[in-house]
Amino acid sequence: MTSRSAPTAFRGEQEGSQSVENRPLTTREEKREAARLLARSFHQSPMTRYIFYDMIADPLKDQSLLKVLEWLYEKRLALSVVAGNEIYGRFQDGVLVSTINVGSNASQHPSPVQILRSGLWYWPLKLDLPSFRRFMELGKALTTVSEQHAMSGSECHLMMLATDERYRGHGHAAELINYVLARSKNATKVWYVGFSVPLHFIVEYCSATNNAIYSLDTQKIENVELYRNLGFSVAFECTVLENTPFAFRNYLMEKTIELSAGL
Repeated sequence: MTSRSAPTAFRGEQEGSQSVENRPLTTREEKREAARLLARSFHQSPMTRYIFYDMIADPLKDQSLLKVLEWLYEKRLALSVVAGNEIYGRFQDGVLVSTINVGSNASQHPSPVQILRSGLWYWPLKLDLPSFRRFMELGKALTTVSEQHAMSGSECHLMMLATDERYRGHGHAAELINYVLARSKNATKVWYVGFSVPLHFIVEYCSATNNAIYSLDTQKIENVELYRNLGFSVAFECTVLENTPFAFRNYLMEKTIELSAGL
């Protein structure tokens, strides 16, 4: 990813003879394709290795892990929608090449009702209870880090960013992030506790600074420089699952966006 500035056109832009489009994912099939893309991208992530370590250790079960992850990310995206988040995708010639989930920091605390509505409650029955507990514990740990060390007024969180490995190295993820950030400057809504609210609310919420603060997490040191190129800076880094075989570094990064004047 090499892009350093927001593109001038987001819908129907041309890259050579290829048609490229950034937009929200609206259909069930688009969200299922995003779930498949996320499953392939995070199949070997530190979090996956911890949550499903028993499956990875068994060669027979490991072969079915990808299907398990597809189901899991489909439910996680459904939970995001129930919580009021937005899911975006970048398409090249009609093919989904990159996806990102955007929501409020508050939406990282789903209620039991939201978990029920998303279908994620079925995890212990479909898979097993221990992996579900590890998922919830890890999510709580990462959310706690974000809340304790995020910049005061941090509101929107970028989650589950992935690019199809066949299309990596061409700036697709960077352009999709720029698209999301550019939308915030002129949006009429933001995401907060599962509801759409007027943009002036976030201005007041951010200490009347007329800024919106975006945050994200990454577990790959090589991604840190890529996000820095997009204007993010490291707010905090720590070791998660310290003193265990599954320990990994987590980097919390943030960027401040100036909102349009007059809002």
